[in-house]
Amino acid sequence: MANIWLVFLIFPVLSILAADLSTTRQMLGFVILAVFALVHAFGYRVLVLRELGLSSAPTTVGWRRFVDPDRSEVWFGLLVATLFLGWLVAGWPLMGAIPFLLTFAIFNFSWRTASIVFALCLAVVIFGPLAIGQLDEWWFLIAILIGAGCPTAIARFAEERQHDVNALNAQLMVTEERERVARDVHDVLGHSLTAVVLKTQVTDRMLAAIENPPPEVIAARQQLAETQDVSRQALSEIRATVSGLRSAALGDELAAARSVLSDAEVDLIVHGDPTGVPHRHHSALGWTVREAVTNIVRHAGASRCAIELGGDQGLLTVQDDGVGAAGSREGNGLTGLRERLAADGLALRVEHDSGTTLIVTPADSAAAEMPAAEVPA
Repeated sequence: MANIWLVFLIFPVLSILAADLSTTRQMLGFVILAVFALVHAFGYRVLVLRELGLSSAPTTVGWRRFVDPDRSEVWFGLLVATLFLGWLVAGWPLMGAIPFLLTFAIFNFSWRTASIVFALCLAVVIFGPLAIGQLDEWWFLIAILIGAGCPTAIARFAEERQHDVNALNAQLMVTEERERVARDVHDVLGHSLTAVVLKTQVTDRMLAAIENPPPEVIAARQQLAETQDVSRQALSEIRATVSGLRSAALGDELAAARSVLSDAEVDLIVHGDPTGVPHRHHSALGWTVREAVTNIVRHAGASRCAIELGGDQGLLTVQDDGVGAAGSREGNGLTGLRERLAADGLALRVEHDSGTTLIVTPADSAAAEMPAAEVPA
């Protein structure tokens, strides 16, 4: 859809026609605008493929990052280079394409990067004409830049809010289904296994009342005892499965952590508020808090724990002053937590320095922080 706005390149075309340029420079200007349009179209194609999950992850290794066609930064650099070449050939008439740089940055980069691009573009359309004494002639470029940037920013903001709403609705549907399955498993199988345990106990008591029981009765009582053990074990596993099916609400897990750590005589300090964290990640972060608190109580021997939500390091940071576990093999709990976080688009980093620190970040941020040799090509 964004490429529909390429029709507005008609204004640079008209500016070139109206400018006092030679025929050769005019033709070169038109060719450069055509190349600019093609680069713009292919750049947005990368964005669309990425949103559809059809694009491979862009590389961050070595010089290949500067030529990787799956990186929007590469296409943006080509747009800037093409526009600069057009300025050398046709001058300011080609600067009517500058708003396309801004809209591309808004849709493809972070808000911070887009703001920097906006500031740079605004500086170009103000101080460029001002330096050659033609600001009164090219002032409309300022109006076009602001007029294109503001609606584009609003559109992106609305798109992000809609994405959050869709993700929240999907998460609610999954949570409701998991809760339904958990209730069915607990009510049906739990009830049946409890009945089996009770029936075997009653039968065992009846057999125990027999005086001078024959060997067959003794053997039957042994089988009943084993049946009770198996049924109780199955009932325990079902309860654990039901607990795993139920979602972990971040707010509830923080309250539970305060209670559990207080009983274990561990001081807890919480910085931040769950409302400051994207709601779609609440369940995954709730599981992280639960796993971290469990490890602190069982293994850390800590006296203090700090939980930070939405801080500088990541979405969630849990730090204790315990013994740490540097060099030891990671347990099943953390391994399972990594898998759960990965399914939610998050990554877990564990640090051991005067205790243990668990840091949850978006998966792409974690990959960007890895050393170049560790990032997959």
